[in-house]
Amino acid sequence: MRSIIFCLLMFCTSSFAHEITLGEERLLEPEFSKLILGKRIGVLAHHASRDHQGQHLVDRLNAMPGVQLKMIFAPEHGYRSIADELNPDSIDTITGLPVYSLYGPRKAPTTEMLNQLDLVVIDLQDVGLRYYTYPATLVYTLKAAKLANIPVIVLDRPNPLGGERIEGVMLEASLATGGLTTLASVPTRHGMTLGELARFYNERLKIDADLTVVPMKNWKREFIWTDTDQPWVPSSPALLRPEQVMTYAALGALESGEFAVGRGQKNDDAFMIYGAPYITSMQKDLLVARLNKLELIGQTFTAIEWTPDRAKFEGKPCRGFRMGLVANQNLDSFDTLVKVSEVLVETLGAKINLQSMLSMIGSHWALQGIMDSEQANAMALKAQGEMSAFKTLRAHALLY
Repeated sequence: MRSIIFCLLMFCTSSFAHEITLGEERLLEPEFSKLILGKRIGVLAHHASRDHQGQHLVDRLNAMPGVQLKMIFAPEHGYRSIADELNPDSIDTITGLPVYSLYGPRKAPTTEMLNQLDLVVIDLQDVGLRYYTYPATLVYTLKAAKLANIPVIVLDRPNPLGGERIEGVMLEASLATGGLTTLASVPTRHGMTLGELARFYNERLKIDADLTVVPMKNWKREFIWTDTDQPWVPSSPALLRPEQVMTYAALGALESGEFAVGRGQKNDDAFMIYGAPYITSMQKDLLVARLNKLELIGQTFTAIEWTPDRAKFEGKPCRGFRMGLVANQNLDSFDTLVKVSEVLVETLGAKINLQSMLSMIGSHWALQGIMDSEQANAMALKAQGEMSAFKTLRAHALLY
């Protein structure tokens, strides 16, 4: 009987997992493989640059006749593994190729490196948020490739948050400094794949690089990660599961405030739990009661106490809340951020240091609105009003 139930569960699960073909997998098709044969190639990739079977892009290309792999570029968190510390230049133990870090003093391939190449191939798993660093690393690489007059191929992958919802505020012009998390004025949750972002930034920032995007097959804008048959491979040590991407989208900004966010030696609870040593037991219980009273769609909140074993407040007992997800598809990340932040201000006052969250939230007016306890729906309407020009520009970059 148990085996029958298990088989039924497996059938139901697989019936809702839509089969997609990644850009990486399509690179071997004749239409695209002709672009890399006989070329000296540099690859910008990381731990998650893998196909459905778990094979890494570099290993696929290294085994492909007629392809000349010359070097590897690594973004934040490294190349074959995921780490929170800076990754120095190294040698790939499997291929023997040099690995050049693009996270640290060097943000893009140098002219000397690119002069040894005919082509750069980029395969990065993004998470669909403005403050994630991979789109900036892609843009820096596009600019460097343009100066070196060599083409770039971006292999597209799913946006784990889907391609329909556009949420949060446009990054204020004064905050759009071109940095890794403040690259340009886009919404927090932009609803584009990395390939679409490459097209968007290549035009919007007037980079004009020789860019080709290898699109996926069968991916649809309404798909979040769990709608696909793609196994989750973490692109960050703090995003071990797809649901952590959802909570990161909603409350990731709190990490810039005076909060521990579950980062630790294992990161199983990263961006699922939030708290601080200054929160009292009474405040913790009041906080959870007020959060649950919000009745946020698809979310539950429970009280928690823990001692971080790494990162902020390491070794200090913290009290706070755990955020649980009931329905990922229905999570409104901006509504959640505003309402939860307003409850935090009401319960904890100035201790949470909202000002330090400014660049993550994205604008002075939204920060002030949270401090003044403005209605979340009114703030959402204002944010959507600011997006009209962005949505028009975005439409030209969409592939699906």
